[in-house]
Amino acid sequence: MTEKEKFKFKLKEIFQFPYEDLDFGIYKVYKYKRHFVEDFIENKIDEIIEKQFKELSSINLKEIEEEFEEIKKEAEKNFGKDNLNNIELLKNFPLGRKYLELKEKYEKAKKESKLSQETINNIYSHL
Repeated sequence: MTEKEKFKFKLKEIFQFPYEDLDFGIYKVYKYKRHFVEDFIENKIDEIIEKQFKELSSINLKEIEEEFEEIKKEAEKNFGKDNLNNIELLKNFPLGRKYLELKEKYEKAKKESKLSQETINNIYSHL
C-alpha cells in the first residue's frame, strides 16, 4: 500500500466509512454525505495537494534546467570544461556570472523540488 493509499484509507477511517450500516445520529449525516466525501478523497485530494505544492514552489525545474544546460554549454565552449569550477575566473566575465547565477538557481530549484516531494510523502505517511 502506497503512502497515498494509506492516507486515503485513514481519511475514510476518520469519516467512519466502515460503519456505513449504522443509521442514527452522526452516522446518518455521514451516510447522507458519504458520496461527496468519498469523491473528494478518491478523486480530488491528490489534485489539490499537488496544485498547492506547485504554487508554493512556483519554480519550473524543467525550464531552469534547460536554461542552465544551454548556458553551461556556452560557458564550456568559452572557458573550457575544467574552468567551470574556477569561480574567481568566471566572476570576471558576464557569461561566467550568468553561468554561476543559473547554476545556483538550478541547484536551489532541484532542492526545492525534492523537498516538495518529500513533504508530500511525509504528509501521507504521518496520517
